[in-house]
Amino acid sequence: MYFGIDTKYGTMLMASTYDKVFKGIHFSDFSGYSCRGDEITLKFNDIKFSSFKLNAWNESKCMEFAHRLDVLLSGTYRPAKLPTSDFRKHVQQVAMAS
Repeated sequence: MYFGIDTKYGTMLMASTYDKVFKGIHFSDFSGYSCRGDEITLKFNDIKFSSFKLNAWNESKCMEFAHRLDVLLSGTYRPAKLPTSDFRKHVQQVAMAS
């Protein structure tokens, strides 16, 4: 399982070989999160892909990660650049080619 954020372009990459999920989303589609114990659920403004669950090492690490997400959800965060291509489509093409 992998989750990464490119704060420069405002894109998020999620991959789970177990669940066969390979998604690229622009940060503007990120709507929030919830933390329960060592699990964080990322929420999106997409009816077909409304959430993605991650496991942290423990509850403390989960909350530490959530605080970083709070910064990105603040009204002051703006990506420095827009992606040069449709990131969502690019991730799907790479996933299908693998």
